[in-house]
Order: sequence, then structure tokens, then C-alpha cells
Amino acid sequence: MFIFVPQVVIQMMKKLCILPLLLAFVACTHIDYARRLVDADSLLSVRPDSALTLLRSISPARLHTEEERMRHALLTVEAECRNRIPQRDDSLLKAVIHFAREHNDEQLLARAYYCQGLVNNSLKQQDEALVAFLQSEKYAHEVGNLKLLGRIYINMGYIYQSNGIDAKGDSVYQLAAKTARQVGDSALLAESLTRQGMYRMGLGKEQYPVAKQLLLRAYQINKKTRLNKQGGAIAMSLSNLYGRMQQVDSAIYYAQQAIDLCENDTIELHRAQYFLGNAFPLSGQTDSARYYYEQSSQTSFLSIKMGAYMQLAKIAKNEKNWELAVKYQEQANRYKEEFYVSSQETDIISAQKDLEVNKKLLLIQDYQQIILWIIPTFLITIGICLFLLFKIRKQKTPYESVREDLSSKEFLLPHAQTNTKEVEEYVKKDTYTEDVFESCQQAIRQSELYRKIQRIVNYQKEHPGKNPAETFDATEREQFVSEVNVLIPGYVERLRERYPELNDIDIFILCLCLIGMSIPHIAYVMNRTRDNVYKRLRAIRKEKMGITSGDNSVNEVLQACKQI
Repeated sequence: MFIFVPQVVIQMMKKLCILPLLLAFVACTHIDYARRLVDADSLLSVRPDSALTLLRSISPARLHTEEERMRHALLTVEAECRNRIPQRDDSLLKAVIHFAREHNDEQLLARAYYCQGLVNNSLKQQDEALVAFLQSEKYAHEVGNLKLLGRIYINMGYIYQSNGIDAKGDSVYQLAAKTARQVGDSALLAESLTRQGMYRMGLGKEQYPVAKQLLLRAYQINKKTRLNKQGGAIAMSLSNLYGRMQQVDSAIYYAQQAIDLCENDTIELHRAQYFLGNAFPLSGQTDSARYYYEQSSQTSFLSIKMGAYMQLAKIAKNEKNWELAVKYQEQANRYKEEFYVSSQETDIISAQKDLEVNKKLLLIQDYQQIILWIIPTFLITIGICLFLLFKIRKQKTPYESVREDLSSKEFLLPHAQTNTKEVEEYVKKDTYTEDVFESCQQAIRQSELYRKIQRIVNYQKEHPGKNPAETFDATEREQFVSEVNVLIPGYVERLRERYPELNDIDIFILCLCLIGMSIPHIAYVMNRTRDNVYKRLRAIRKEKMGITSGDNSVNEVLQACKQI
């Protein structure tokens, strides 16, 4: 039996059937953005490129709370730093830190300060980076975030090591390794062992066996984690070590391993090609060496370009191809000059000096609300006391006032005589106090000579590589040293007496260090490269001051100058 159904009813029934399917589809395609943030966080250490892609797929407008938006901003900055994407400043992180402080979120604070350290380090502001890592360490300790602590130690160690404070950097790397074992972080352990191995390699032939053991251990750990980028870096270090040990086959093998591991990372691939180029000449394979040096010269890293062209020039000289040798040498010189101009490594002496101060400042911020209540109360109390004192003094007889005036004048002269004797005794002391040096720093910064120094520094910062508009001549250097000697009575004479081999230039450089000037700024004033200033200070330390122990740091020279 056939039943006729109108067309309109059929259409309505189709729509009613599709509606539940649409609702089910919408429910199934709902994106949990909060969960995506958690996933991105878990990928940061092992797959930073994937973490950044995931974070960029999340629009901040889709996040429901301010906390989620702040966390998204924080993770994005960290992912960009791990992927070597340049940062302009740390303003975004300052907003995250402010939010975390308002909500007393110590976990977020620890992470935010860590990211601030990464950003400052990428901006070559290593002193600020060190302070930020120190603050992050404080909060990471408080919340028990050991994994983050390990990362902090790795970055602090790198800053120390890159500034020539190798022994301190190595001790921090050991802390990182210990923390990595506690939390079972294989990637962190491999990285810390690699850093320790590189430090041992730099100590010379006697430490090569220790360096080899550390690097091979790191390489074996990396095989389990399968992090190609990290494995490539370890393989390059091993190739470098075996090259120094004249074990040619092993040097070539690990350089080739590095190329295989870094094939998807152009920057690291060029570095690996450079190391392979270094390995081939050891076995006389100059054609292969030339090929890999030419490949590595395509990098954007000036240090690799400079090294590649220097080696190509060396090969051309050995082959007596003088025209090609001159061409390569000119390119090497050009990139060498660009490298020194663009290099913005910052001396961290001032940061080491101010670490404890920054800890105290951080504690003051923690109790800022309490202080805001204490100050008005204190001022009101002082006001009441002054008012009562004024009323009491008004009630005194004229005779009492005169007697007080006379008694104060009777003690005025002996008191002044006592101060004169104290000054004389002070100058005769064996050492100067830290307060004297700080007073000198503050006073000399008001002088015309210091203002000229600042103009020279500012000009060089704004016009890198150009000849300075002003110079600091021998007469001005002598005047500057004399000013220091006046502000710290007898200091320069005592310095010359203690270290008679110091010449006028040495004294001038030490006085600049004494007033807190960084090595890059001293280089600007002296119209020299930063490397030249470091070499001169090392020569002063070892040859003229006779300091042969310690970690070879500029800070060590400064301490010796203060203890004369």
C-alpha cells in the first residue's frame, strides 16, 4: 500500500535528521586550548619547534582567563628563545612578572624570571641575565621545581664560561648534572656533561681523557633521548677533542655523525661542516677539507665564516695559489672585523658585585605592601615627636639656651681635632675599605673627564666600527688617574709601590675597572678591541701582578687592586 507524503514534510524530516549530526560535530570539534598549553609546555625541552608551532596556533582571544593568556605569552617567549628567534626586549615578561606577583604565583614567577634571563642573554645583556636567573633560582627552590633549577644552572654556567670564569661555570654545571639525575632528565644530564667535557678539554692535554669520558657518556645518553640537535653538538665536541688528540679517524667519524644529526637544522649543519673540514687536513685530504669549508662559509654566523675563510686561505698558501690565498685572506679579515664589531658580550663583574644587592631588592619587593603601611605611620610619629620637642624647647629660659650654646662650642674644637686625627690614621691603614671605593665611584662620575668618557662610549655604541669623534689622550689619562688618587688618598702611589712593573696605561685601565667600568666600555675609551683589553688585563694579572692561581677572571685583578 503506497502512502503519499508531501515534499515539504520530507524536507523538514531531512533537516531534523541533520541537526543532531551538526550538534555532535560541533561538540567533537571543540578545542581545549588550556590542554594545548599543557601539551606545548611538555614539548618545550624536547621539541621546541613543535611547541612553538602549537603555541602559535592558539589565539590569545580564545583563552578564557588572564592567567591562561599570561601563561601563553610566557611559553611563547621561551619557545622563541629555544628556537633562537631574536627578542626585542623583555617588556612582555615584565607584565607576566607583575601578574604573578599580584597573584602570589611563585611557580609562574620562577618561570618568568627564567625566561627573562633567556631574553637578556640573547640580547647580550649577560649581567641582567645573571640577576634574572638568580631570582628564578630563589623561587624555583621555594616551590621545589628541580627541573627548572637544572635549566637555570646550565644557563648560569654558560654565562660564567663565556666570560672566562671557567672554574665557576664548571661547578655550576656539576650542580645541573646532580639535579638532572634527581629528576631523571636525560637531556639536561647530557647537556651538563657536555659542558663539563668542554671545560676539561680547554684545560689542556692532561685533562683530555676526562673530557673524552664525559663527552662519550653524554653521547650515549643522547642516543636514548634521540634529540638530534643536542646529539649533533656533542658529536662536534667529540670531533674537536679527537682532532686535538690527533686521532684522525675518530675526528672524521664524529664530524660525519654531526652532519647526519643536523641535516634538518641549517645553522648547526654549517657548524658540523666546519668541524669536518677541520678533521680532513689531519689525514692530508685537502680537497675534502676545501669542499666542507666552502659549504660552511655559507652560514650566517660570522665566527664560522671567519674561520672557514682563514682555513681556505691556509690551504691556498700551501698550494702556492697566491691569488686565491689573498682573496680568501681578505674575506677572512673582513668577517673578522665584522665579528668584533657585532660582538656584544658584556662583562659581568658588576653583576657579581651586585648579586647580593639584587637579592635584597627582591625581598623588599616581596614586602612592599607592608612597607607602604609602615612609612606613613613612621612619618606621622616623627611629626608628633618634632612638634612636642619644639613645644618643650620654647618653654626653656634664655639662660638655659645660652648655656647649651656655650657647652656645644666648648666641645666643638676637640671634636674637630679628633676627626683630623682619624683621617690621618685612616690614610695610614694597610687597606682601603669598600666604602672608599664606592665613594670614589660616585664622586668621579660628576667630573668633566668622566662625562667625556661617557660621550665616547655612547658614540661608539651608536656608530659601531667608526672612528671616534673624541679621543682620550695621554694628558687626560694622567688627569683621570690623578683624580682617582685624590679621591682615594695615596692609592696610585701605593699601587705603583706594590706592583712596580705597571706602566701608565696599566694604571689607567685598572682605575677604569676600579670605578666600575665594564670591559666593552674600556675598549671604547682605549680605542681597542674588547679582546685586546682582556689580553692586556690577563697579562697584567699574570706577568705584572704575579697572580697565577684562581679562575683567570678580571674580577680577581680588581680584588687584588682593592687589597693593596
